[in-house]
Amino acid sequence: AYNNMAIAWLRAKDYEQGIVLLKKSVEINPEYQKGFENLADVLMQLEKFAEAIEYYTQFLKLDPKNDQAFN
Repeated sequence: AYNNMAIAWLRAKDYEQGIVLLKKSVEINPEYQKGFENLADVLMQLEKFAEAIEYYTQFLKLDPKNDQAFN
């Protein structure tokens, strides 16, 4: 639910609210790969590279064979 709400905020260009909700989604479910991926993607778009790398790393720990984090 938090991920879906975050996507709505991101589409409305309220990136900070979207980030808050995405962080909440992975806090509630630390196994939620899509939450880590979406969070890292938006942080990359905002040029918050160091933070994005942290979330891509978490994403890859959950799914090491997924090459999406390398694109």
